[in-house]
Amino acid sequence: MKSLSLLSTGSVCFALLACSTAAEPPPSAGGAGPGVAGAGPQGGAGPQGGAAPQGGAAPQGGAAPQGGAAPQGGAAPQGGANTAGADTGTAGAPPTAGAGGAPAAGGAGGAAAGAGTAGAAAGAGALDATTFSNGWDGALLEYPCSAKGTSGVDCDNKDGCTKVSGTSALSSVIPAKLNGAKTPNSWTVGGTASTTYDVHVLIRGVVEAYNYVGGTLDKTSGTPNTRMDLFGKDGAAQTNADQTNGSDYNSYILTVTPPTGTAKKYMLNAVQNSENPHTSNLTQHRSFPITEDKHITMSGGSTVTLEVGDSNCVEIMNCGDQAGGSCTSPWTVPLTNSTPPIPKTGTFTQPFSANGSYGQWVAFDVLDVVAK
Repeated sequence: MKSLSLLSTGSVCFALLACSTAAEPPPSAGGAGPGVAGAGPQGGAGPQGGAAPQGGAAPQGGAAPQGGAAPQGGAAPQGGANTAGADTGTAGAPPTAGAGGAPAAGGAGGAAAGAGTAGAAAGAGALDATTFSNGWDGALLEYPCSAKGTSGVDCDNKDGCTKVSGTSALSSVIPAKLNGAKTPNSWTVGGTASTTYDVHVLIRGVVEAYNYVGGTLDKTSGTPNTRMDLFGKDGAAQTNADQTNGSDYNSYILTVTPPTGTAKKYMLNAVQNSENPHTSNLTQHRSFPITEDKHITMSGGSTVTLEVGDSNCVEIMNCGDQAGGSCTSPWTVPLTNSTPPIPKTGTFTQPFSANGSYGQWVAFDVLDVVAK
């Protein structure tokens, strides 16, 4: 996972503030060299709340490296002058004294910004994306077969699914499992409710296809078993009244619900109308590997929920690129380079199998979070 990144409002940092990017790790406590994030130890605050010493001298030898100078009257060592008074390079400001605010116009340190404010922005802003996601990052949700399938392509969903019938009834939501035990399918992210975040997430798994009502698909080229991306937006699950596009195939819907406002729905296994699994041999009784690299916008404090629905409690086994029969070559999807590892606890062996049949699964890897 990468850390939460805060976007600056320009190419040059505000005067008297230390520049940093939250994706870079802070220096170790007491470090004397340039900090990677530009923040000093203990939040990056200068001595005594950020007031620079009179005359602009950096205490304890903390002069800005390579000719960094105090602006507007501060003497520049080695003849170098820095117009902004802060190092805007990748090394950032020196950790001990550089974050304290350079003296301006005769040595009055801190100005209106103060190092207390600057230190908080640089130090407290480095929120890790794993922490932000509050369990969503690294989550693995398994949908195992309850027993060995009898048809060669289908099996009953594991316990917890209830068959649904009726002219307008929606599907039953299937409880997610992890190593045979129930696992969460909903997470409330961190951040600030008044801030919008771009969340970069990698979604991988093996799922059956579903033809949703409405919505748009991100990718339509190729065939479902080659495109690896069945992601869509704003589609709705079918009702049982529609026998042509009924809800007996599993739906995978990711819902992002903000603290206030309207929820946004994303489809993880959507196919085009021409690929409807009730009528097309491209998708009928088949499952598909997915690797969906997406950016999802959400407010701080939003709740992210994955709901897998089914009306007849029967799922399509993972038989790989086979229309049915032997089911001897199931799909596998690499989960390498995931931080934290997937799953975070327990084990996960592919192809995923339980009770004698290959089931379905979805894993989430939150790669980065950026405040917009």
